Amino acid sequence: MPSVDASSFIYKILVDRMEDSFPAVTAKREFILNASRSVALFAGLIVLASGGDVYALYVVVGGVILLEALAR
Repeated sequence: MPSVDASSFIYKILVDRMEDSFPAVTAKREFILNASRSVALFAGLIVLASGGDVYALYVVVGGVILLEALAR
């Protein structure tokens, strides 16, 4: 949950500091969100195409959450 909220707060801080370029900030945010969703989708498809099952996806997600926790 905090990782989801953090992106919203970072976006609000950026918009407050860059009021004159609101469309550019919004476009960049949407591009980054769409790119990350695409990467996650393709990573999941690669796991499934290589013979992994749904439980392998849980392991991948768990590993990403662990890396995120260690990065802090």
